[in-house]
Amino acid sequence: MKRRSAGFTLAEVLLAGTICAVALVAVTSAMSSVTTSKAELADQPVQAARLAQDITVLAETLPRTPSGTTGATSGSAVTALDSLHNAVFSPPIRSDRTADSSLSGWKQAVTVEIFKLDNLNTPTTESVSTALSAQAPRLYRLSVTIWHGSQKLETFRSWCRP
Repeated sequence: MKRRSAGFTLAEVLLAGTICAVALVAVTSAMSSVTTSKAELADQPVQAARLAQDITVLAETLPRTPSGTTGATSGSAVTALDSLHNAVFSPPIRSDRTADSSLSGWKQAVTVEIFKLDNLNTPTTESVSTALSAQAPRLYRLSVTIWHGSQKLETFRSWCRP
């Protein structure tokens, strides 16, 4: 009787190589997906802050004389500070009032409230649709909530002079 020599057959080696190659491709693909998702999530806070800053910069340039319009939904509808009250922009707008169509799925929701200088914790009942004199002891508080899809990311607040 002849003894078989020790070792693997060519078929066994090819099968083992194929299994290892498939496993390597699966692991590489999974790691690539995780890295991409992690990078996108890491950029969200920076993007949210930039979108809020765009609204803040825009608000500083707007007239304080009421336009009589609130709840703008496009940059062209923003004509005065009161038009930012209850405004929602999707896609978001830049500080120059143009839509940023590269950010579909993102949304800026804006509210404007009036505060007395001696009580910056509780908003007054004054409407943003009434004019405040430049010397009024009041401030406007701008709140910009940034959404990505159905996820609320953060609310940014800033103060504006009358």
